[in-house]
Amino acid sequence: MRIRTAHPSTEAFPVAFAFAVVSTLLAALLTVGSANSAYGQAAAAAPADEPAAVEAREMSVTTDDGVAIKFSYYEVDVEESVPVILLHGGGGSRDDLKSVAEYLQAQGHSVVVPDLRGHGESTVQTKGGNSATLSHKTQNRNDIAAMVYHDMTKLWNFLLNENNDKKVNVKKLCIVGVDMGAVVALNFVAKNYMEKDYRNQPRGKDVKALVLVSPPKAYRGASYAEAVRQPAFKGEIASLVAVGADSSSDRGAAQQLESILSKYAESSPTKDSKDKMVLYAALKTKLQGAELLANPQLKLSGGVDGFIKKYLAEKSIPWQKQIAF
Repeated sequence: MRIRTAHPSTEAFPVAFAFAVVSTLLAALLTVGSANSAYGQAAAAAPADEPAAVEAREMSVTTDDGVAIKFSYYEVDVEESVPVILLHGGGGSRDDLKSVAEYLQAQGHSVVVPDLRGHGESTVQTKGGNSATLSHKTQNRNDIAAMVYHDMTKLWNFLLNENNDKKVNVKKLCIVGVDMGAVVALNFVAKNYMEKDYRNQPRGKDVKALVLVSPPKAYRGASYAEAVRQPAFKGEIASLVAVGADSSSDRGAAQQLESILSKYAESSPTKDSKDKMVLYAALKTKLQGAELLANPQLKLSGGVDGFIKKYLAEKSIPWQKQIAF
């Protein structure tokens, strides 16, 4: 495995995939939460290699275009916890990421895992009293756009309400996207940072970190090319790009995205030279997508947890009340 950062003077270097309770994928760079903090206590409650079994709340939101989006919500008893949205890949479902959600919850994060439209249990759309069945098999770029503008917006609004109850700090939002989910995540960031103020109150600019697992160059005609040109990617967003290195096509797509993100991160006029905003992890495996993230032997979930703690949980990003909709 090789890890790179967007620091111009830092060469790629090997990092062993050996993890203790608090060590992570980025062990050479990152420090996890202190055992004296709420996050450290939550992590200590369940060893990283044996996350405690948890009971998720099974929930649903209905989008403005009438799709019932089913999702699992893994809560934690930690005030202003870091919220994480896990997005499955094309043709997958939230069940693919159940073990990852349980692990991240055991580390003290609040996790939302949806079935995006046309996937899993989110296959019914009701408009004008008529119902239609959606299938991922027939989806195109318009359906991916609807995931961004409708599905993700409703999930974000759910977290705004959780934020206002101080259960999460939505200003520390992390999105983890697997293949198709990575394309959705990148485009949602662009949308989130272009939200207009509402009733003289600021809205949006909540996503502060992305984890992009086996990201494709495009999915069903939907691309991230325009999204990553937005100002948010010039120093506002910390990103971790992960891929199974033994697939040349997947590795090539991931390297291209890492290069693009690094270019924009380095071009920020306010960039601190000590910042490492873009990380790249190539794991020695043919596994990709949800299998890469969820495989316990690869322990990528531990790296994601360390990334979240370093770039979100331990950052001083003040909680603020927001207007939900």
